[in-house]
Amino acid sequence: PVYLEPGYTLELNFNGDKFLKTIKFEGKGANENNYLAQYTRRFDEVEDYQVLPDNIKLSEKEFTEFLDYRKKDQLKNLEKYSSKNPVSDKFKAFALSEINFGYANDKVTYPALRQRVGASKTYVNPSVSFYTFLDQLDVQKGLAISPAYVAFLRNYVAHQAKAAGFAESDKLYYKKSYTLATEKLQGDARLLAQAHILKQSIQKGHIGYTEEMLQNYKTSGAKP
Repeated sequence: PVYLEPGYTLELNFNGDKFLKTIKFEGKGANENNYLAQYTRRFDEVEDYQVLPDNIKLSEKEFTEFLDYRKKDQLKNLEKYSSKNPVSDKFKAFALSEINFGYANDKVTYPALRQRVGASKTYVNPSVSFYTFLDQLDVQKGLAISPAYVAFLRNYVAHQAKAAGFAESDKLYYKKSYTLATEKLQGDARLLAQAHILKQSIQKGHIGYTEEMLQNYKTSGAKP
């Protein structure tokens, strides 16, 4: 990924045979983008920090401990890097959104992903305490440019729909998901989640209520 703000002037150098290991930015905005390159090498390319293929097989308690450890390491890394290489406030907000909602997204998708990869044969509802982190999470605080936040919003609404007893095969699944997004989210977060629900409703062929949802979307604050 490359992060840009108005006025950035970046020079990028790398060895084509060792792109990720040698990539280096210079100029205005270099600190922000060198952080992203370093973050990718340290956290995205190291298997120990990944949910798949092995960590998803951990028990509920062990999986939470893994995510807690990873998040703590990520936050420590951001603070250490930015103390030596100053970054903009906007970028730091973006980096924090990626860390915090990356954690939240991996946790909210844990049961379904375990089932999908065969770690559990059926969908297993976690303990009551497993989702208490959502009570402390400000779901409005992410940034629309943060991929982790967008993914979380999508899976957060899906989690709420399943908790309400709806499956994707149900005719009312997308209509109910749209309603839940309206109830649970506000502003850009609501619009992002609703846009995805509309897209999925069309792609999956559940179009019975799509026109109704689309008209609501157009008149309830969606930007052209």
